[in-house]
Amino acid sequence: MKKFLTAAILLAAAVAAAEDAKKTIDNNDAGSVNQDVTATVKVTAGMMMEEALEKYRVERKIAAYGTPNAAGTVYFTGTALVAANVNSPDFIKSRSAAYQKAYMDAIANYVMDRTGREVISTIRQEFGDNSTNAAAAPVDLKDARTTLERKADALEEAELDKKLLAAGVDPKSCADKSFAAKKEIYCNAILQSSIRKAFGSAAGCLPVQTFETRTADGTYCIGVVVRNDAVCTEVARAISLKKRPVLSSTSGISAADALPSPEEMITQFGVRLFFDENGEPALLSFAQWGSSYRGNNSREMERADRHALTQAERIADLQLTTFINSTANIEQDSMSGEKEVSQMLFRQDGSAIRQDLVLFVDKWINTAEVTGSDSLVGRGTVYRKILIHPSGHRIAVVVRCWSFGKYDAMTKPAPKKSAPQTPVKQETPGVRKGRTYDF
Repeated sequence: MKKFLTAAILLAAAVAAAEDAKKTIDNNDAGSVNQDVTATVKVTAGMMMEEALEKYRVERKIAAYGTPNAAGTVYFTGTALVAANVNSPDFIKSRSAAYQKAYMDAIANYVMDRTGREVISTIRQEFGDNSTNAAAAPVDLKDARTTLERKADALEEAELDKKLLAAGVDPKSCADKSFAAKKEIYCNAILQSSIRKAFGSAAGCLPVQTFETRTADGTYCIGVVVRNDAVCTEVARAISLKKRPVLSSTSGISAADALPSPEEMITQFGVRLFFDENGEPALLSFAQWGSSYRGNNSREMERADRHALTQAERIADLQLTTFINSTANIEQDSMSGEKEVSQMLFRQDGSAIRQDLVLFVDKWINTAEVTGSDSLVGRGTVYRKILIHPSGHRIAVVVRCWSFGKYDAMTKPAPKKSAPQTPVKQETPGVRKGRTYDF
């Protein structure tokens, strides 16, 4: 009996010790997990930007970025880190450069998706393949390219000749080519046509919102949301031709009312569309530049500020020139980079396609800036001021406006003078309107 009790006592003690040990292990494990989470889950500027973009998507009731809605409107995003440290004198300038990179990133995302859709649309038309849905999104360009190649592989030579002719290629011009080479020529022709259409419509990509995020360690990220649809393309083409589009609004506002608050102004980059007092589409171009002066000499500070404002105004005008001329430029010269881009798309390793497209968009935009023949007619400055960034940096902010009304006033003969009238009281310039320029 004693042996039995002793054994029972020892067993109970062992069970209790095991339970205590398990609790200790569990507690230690929980602590180590918490420590690991604390150590590894670090909020980055990119993560903060993703949250901001997602919040905007929900607020604007956008089903998904990259997915056209029932009206054909589609939104794409682009992001870029600010290269310079917040303590650098070039921080503000670096923010402007980051915006350009983010904008080009968004355009490249649009071009990749649109090219894929054009390829799929051609497959459906040429091969009667309804298994692919061009309206579904996003479209993977590599998948679209693979599908095109697979369809071409299944063709007989006589069928391929017909497809080449439909694609704008004379079969006689490649009669001495092998069957495999002719299939490659056919796929290239389809891709080049798709690229041309994609870039042509990219001229209507309108930035509607920009964001700036900052982490505790001072890393900054810039984000851009662009919108594209038939309306945007019509407006871009109309402005490039200086012809009023059919599009109008009964609730237009003045350029002053279209400006955001100074706090929001700091985060605005690029061209925005709004409807002016006449209900006609007009453009605002937000530009920023930074002053590198860090001394206490007021005269030197003023001189640096004037230089920064002049540079910001130049950027604002370049942005307007790019937007106004890019539509005509890309339509007139859309074939200039087709072969270059199609070679990217046919690489075995497609990992570099997106980055190469970003570089190609950069080249296209710079070409529009350099070759743009648009003058300053129709433009005016609606905001020109030095603002203070939350980091303490001084920012030169300039907003230029282009409108059909200003263009008419500067290009049409002045009307005959009439009897003097009581001058209309001018509205005090305001900075009241909201942040987004989606419509």
